[in-house]
Amino acid sequence: MIDGEKFSALVGSLVEGYDSWDLMPGLGFLSETPDGGLSVDVINAIGGNLLIDTSRDDVMMILAANHLGRCQNHESLAGAFLTFEAWGVVEPGPDAPVADRARYTRDRVERRFSERPDRKETAMALCVDVWGRAYGVATVRGEPGVTLVPASGPMFGRLRRVAKLLATARDLARASRE
Repeated sequence: MIDGEKFSALVGSLVEGYDSWDLMPGLGFLSETPDGGLSVDVINAIGGNLLIDTSRDDVMMILAANHLGRCQNHESLAGAFLTFEAWGVVEPGPDAPVADRARYTRDRVERRFSERPDRKETAMALCVDVWGRAYGVATVRGEPGVTLVPASGPMFGRLRRVAKLLATARDLARASRE
């Protein structure tokens, strides 16, 4: 098992110093290197609407299956990651006026954060490894540094399914060698 700090560092590097704004979301795959490190195998662009539309959960699984078909060494599979950009707004606190909280909720549900003057653009990288550990980081456009993202929500759920597929392929490849 690869040390979790190596995964954290690699995931962080995907958005640290990010300056390529307005890119398509991407699904990438990680492999163990012979020296015990990690490498990025491939990044597939995903149309933004396919990523957001929850009825299209199969998109990442199809890309993962395609990757497995091209992958030369299933034994080295280590994880999958998703990179994407999003607009965000700071949620009003419990003491905020009811109208502000209602506007926030309405704009979130209707996906209208990009229209708000108080919006912030973020680049995120979410990763799940074949051992089930999850990592997430984000950076805000125009602000230095990277922050951790809680490992929950529908995107992490999709990545967990992909990582389980990769783990199964990895285990089968290792078992067939024995």
